[in-house]
Amino acid sequence: ILTSANAGVPANKLTGGMKLEVKGLASLTVGLSNDYSGGTIITNGTLKASAVNALGTGDVTLTKGVLEFMDGSLDSVSGISIREGTLKWSAGASQDISGKLSLTSSSKVTFDTNGNDVSLGAALATGGVSYT
Repeated sequence: ILTSANAGVPANKLTGGMKLEVKGLASLTVGLSNDYSGGTIITNGTLKASAVNALGTGDVTLTKGVLEFMDGSLDSVSGISIREGTLKWSAGASQDISGKLSLTSSSKVTFDTNGNDVSLGAALATGGVSYT
């Protein structure tokens, strides 16, 4: 678990069934390709995925905070569930992640394209309401 007291950059590859959790006002940059499977949870923090497959193979849950990503960094995650927070494309990124998104009717999401030309190929559905 990463908190505001131990924020930074992991030096080693994350593997196995571990879970990555960013809590408090922590800020973490994941700059290595990883294959951990326990998922990623962001609660009131900022996570920057700056490597291909940075966030392993589990689900990503954004409870409140910011998830910034480059093209390819979310390729291996199984899904992205958002309760509240910001999805931010890194400079030059334009990847369509719409097929991985899971929203509810109470989700509060900000899409920050960082000035990039981003298209979402799938309609976003939230509790019976669809956005295209």
